[in-house]
Amino acid sequence: MRVDLPVPSSALAVGAHPDDIEFECGGTLAKWGAAGAAIHLLICTDGSKGTWDVDADTDILIARRQTEQREAARRIHPDAQVHFLGEVDGELANTVELRGRVARVIRETTPRHRARPRSLAPVAHASRPPQRRFPHRRRRRCRP
Repeated sequence: MRVDLPVPSSALAVGAHPDDIEFECGGTLAKWGAAGAAIHLLICTDGSKGTWDVDADTDILIARRQTEQREAARRIHPDAQVHFLGEVDGELANTVELRGRVARVIRETTPRHRARPRSLAPVAHASRPPQRRFPHRRRRRCRP
């Protein structure tokens, strides 16, 4: 099935690991970028567990994963911006600090469309303004 979504002026895709975004929505981002949208990718973890080699140098692996991610972003759109949070791979937790860091990137990039995997739904949900997180309370004029 083909769904043509309207092209936003800017889009932010959030992924837990390097290369998650390309598999989930890389084609849509490439299409939007070609149509003039500013493309931003937010990678939450450092990719340090992205190998089966137990003797791999973690620092070299992290640098390689970031290089690969930047190249993948460039292939999606030449002007795509990549934002790394650098959380340790496998230790991503829904904390106030992480939600604040994600919210900061959302505010800085001002996306008109956001995409994220279901695993990051609690983080994305918590970064929304309270009136959007608790619409049932907004109707009753209650505080969250």
